[in-house]
Amino acid sequence: MGPRAPDPPAAGGGAGHPAGAEPRGSYAGAQVWQAPDVADEPNLPRLQGGPLPAEVDLSGAGPVAAGIGRAVAVFEVDDDRGLDRVVAVGEDGTSYTLDVAGIDPWADSGGNWLSPLSRASLAPDGERVFLRQTGALAVYDFGTDEWTRIDLDGRDPEDTWWATDRLLVVPAEGAAPGLVLDADGTRVDTPAVDPPPPVRLLTDDEPYGVPVDARDAIAQGLVLSGDPSRAGPDLRSREGVAVRWGGQSAVLVVPDGPGRRWLQCCPVVGWLDEATVLLESRHSRARVLAWRAGTEELSRVADIRGWRAGDEAFVGSYAIP
Repeated sequence: MGPRAPDPPAAGGGAGHPAGAEPRGSYAGAQVWQAPDVADEPNLPRLQGGPLPAEVDLSGAGPVAAGIGRAVAVFEVDDDRGLDRVVAVGEDGTSYTLDVAGIDPWADSGGNWLSPLSRASLAPDGERVFLRQTGALAVYDFGTDEWTRIDLDGRDPEDTWWATDRLLVVPAEGAAPGLVLDADGTRVDTPAVDPPPPVRLLTDDEPYGVPVDARDAIAQGLVLSGDPSRAGPDLRSREGVAVRWGGQSAVLVVPDGPGRRWLQCCPVVGWLDEATVLLESRHSRARVLAWRAGTEELSRVADIRGWRAGDEAFVGSYAIP
């Protein structure tokens, strides 16, 4: 199932990417492009042959994930009672379920209950996923169907990343030193490894999600500080996706206002090719979209279904280059 670039829009354009469209100004040297309204997303062309199925089923009704080898995405669904289910999307596009008996929501150092799954939980090769526990990590191996519990010696697991096939536990300010661990929990004595740097176009922008880099390109969700003196629309507190690739920069800005996408609406989930970035569009009918950076070409990649908006929330982690 090899990824390919989205089909070009038909003559006259389609919803969200009219033919011959021009950027809507600039922001910190980056071209500004406008995403379609949520209501227009179903009219976007469907991406064929992408890394995700046309529909991801988060209901938990799928087969168990034992022995699938690797996952291209993992989702956690929770409600007001905490963790409810974890779903993994296999390379075959099937939505599998993980047995998460014994895995609980966890509290950070401030006593806040948070999702065990983070956007950085799935390993880059898709073979393992970690769930955060109080003072520990629970690591699942998709090949062996085994869980490994890793004690962090009192460290907070909130800011944990994969550094290739190793785990990087970044310390909070003033806390114990960070850790580099093998996937089985063995401590590795190695020079400090830094997590990927956040993407900002202006220094007071607020990145969110995971910065995703591939092929000398990097992208991340961003809340824009919106310096109004710059050419283009006033983007104060607007959300978007910032991309740097091939010596260029661009930002896809989402419409604001009530009834739109949720706060931190558009985390980046991967790259389809050297100029096409994949992002979540988070709302009650959530989807993964593909954006051809530096254009208004958007495509639907996957519809995320099987969860109850308003009663449940989901977090996704992806292993898409």
